[in-house]
Amino acid sequence: MNIYCIFFFFFKQKTAYEMLRSLVGSEMCIRDRNYYVPMRVEPDEFSTTLDHLDKLMQFAKDNKMSQNTQMWIRTASQKVRETLVNVDKEQAEERASKEIEEKKKKENPGPTAFTVVAGHSPDFTQQIGVKRLKGRGASQSRVKKYVADKLPGLLKAGKVDLSKPFIVSAGEAAVSDLQHKFTALKLLENKQARVRYLSPVKAKEKRSFDKQAEPGQPELEYQFITTEKYLVNCFNLRAKPDFRRMGGTQTEHCEMALPVSMVDPNMTDFQLRPTASLAGFAALEKQRAAFAGRAKQLEHLVPEGMSLESSLRQEASNQFVFGPSGSGEQLRTETESFVDGLVHGKKRWFLMSPEHFNRLRKEAQEVLEPASAFIFFEQQLEELIEDYDLGSEIPYFDVNQLPGDVIYIPGGMIMTSLSYQDSFSYKQKVITQEGGLGAIINSKFWDPQSGEVPRGFKYAVCRDLSVAAAGQQLGVQVHPQQAGMIEQVFGQFFPGIEQKNLMIIQILAECAPALNAGITGTYCSAVYSPCVQQLKKNAAAMGKQVPLWLSQDPVGKDEL
Repeated sequence: MNIYCIFFFFFKQKTAYEMLRSLVGSEMCIRDRNYYVPMRVEPDEFSTTLDHLDKLMQFAKDNKMSQNTQMWIRTASQKVRETLVNVDKEQAEERASKEIEEKKKKENPGPTAFTVVAGHSPDFTQQIGVKRLKGRGASQSRVKKYVADKLPGLLKAGKVDLSKPFIVSAGEAAVSDLQHKFTALKLLENKQARVRYLSPVKAKEKRSFDKQAEPGQPELEYQFITTEKYLVNCFNLRAKPDFRRMGGTQTEHCEMALPVSMVDPNMTDFQLRPTASLAGFAALEKQRAAFAGRAKQLEHLVPEGMSLESSLRQEASNQFVFGPSGSGEQLRTETESFVDGLVHGKKRWFLMSPEHFNRLRKEAQEVLEPASAFIFFEQQLEELIEDYDLGSEIPYFDVNQLPGDVIYIPGGMIMTSLSYQDSFSYKQKVITQEGGLGAIINSKFWDPQSGEVPRGFKYAVCRDLSVAAAGQQLGVQVHPQQAGMIEQVFGQFFPGIEQKNLMIIQILAECAPALNAGITGTYCSAVYSPCVQQLKKNAAAMGKQVPLWLSQDPVGKDEL
């Protein structure tokens, strides 16, 4: 603030002599004269000027100068003091006004988009995005809706059927803040994150209702690419008009996910408010992220060229899911239940129970083929409804999701979702099954009933690949014939010591956070030390060492 003040001071002084025509001879009359004395003070000189005037006043008193002179100095000092008070007051008011405006902006920042699609005069270096799909999505909602304020009480009372999907309209109150916090351009600024990406060809090859990925091979099909390359591939970053992708078959493979800890470590334990009571995994996420952050010190023990940190972070219970208009994968299922809170865009969800899906697949095998979400909604769904009684005889769930909506998907449910606009959401696994978090952690490395290899028998790698010894230690016996077959599978698909080390580290990455967090009901207190000892043994055989921090028992190990 620049303020230039010019003060005018008035005083009287008997200084002028004039002859009065009415007087005779040498008689004179002295008249009073008024003087207006200007004084200019620069903005940065108020305090200095006031100090000088105070000294000048003291000098005038000491030298017994006239009352008029002292009055002039006193008046000048008073004017400068008044100006200083007014300046301080104006500056305080201005600061308060700015604070109010900033607070209003923060409280009501207004909606914003994840991307900015290029217009008539685009700046293709800054504008990122794909044009939205035509159509409105689901014509009617087939999913039960809840009010955000009432859902927590209903969940606590056990009055919500968690075997079926539901949606909470405007369920996340902080959606406006999240919209401003997460945009495509801000994702571009993240130089450390790597997106687990499948090319269009690989994504198409991978689509199947039956084919299981061979043990030991799934990671090899993915590439870990920078966010910049991903936005170039899928969101038209820097694409010229003739090369810009349209939503649909050109973007159907582009729905990707990043662990929350890679995007914003401060949101590692964030919970969607309406379903916070189900978010039992949140207690582990900071510890999981910390373990993954030190994983680079273990990369010399795993297959060459593998990003161990990225691989471990993919196991996080919360992720940001994003994709351009037209993206979405085939009908599929996830073992664990989850909630998804949409921050940007618009999605359409289709869901079926496994029982009804198998019936539909049997009756409509000529129509229902593995395909992207775009092909399913655009080509298959209408024919399934008209010709195969989908909806009338065979029930399904269908619903649109808008920003702020939170959808719940039960584990095992057949599902797919299509982005009608460039979308960004927060996905979080939730706990609904009996046994809670402990049972889920155990299933990651010892779950013989599942029959899955390597997951269901992974702990065997910490016992020199002896399935029988692992089962005997954990109190879950495996039939000798089955154990022999499992050991053969391990030997065939995981022959290298580096592959075995990777599985050991995956077990430790699950158990270290669980032990530190004091999670009960897990095998972790029993398996942690044997796994560390096996890793040390394997490392010694390779002529390498295990870092000291891994050898230290987690805080809660002895307590469980």
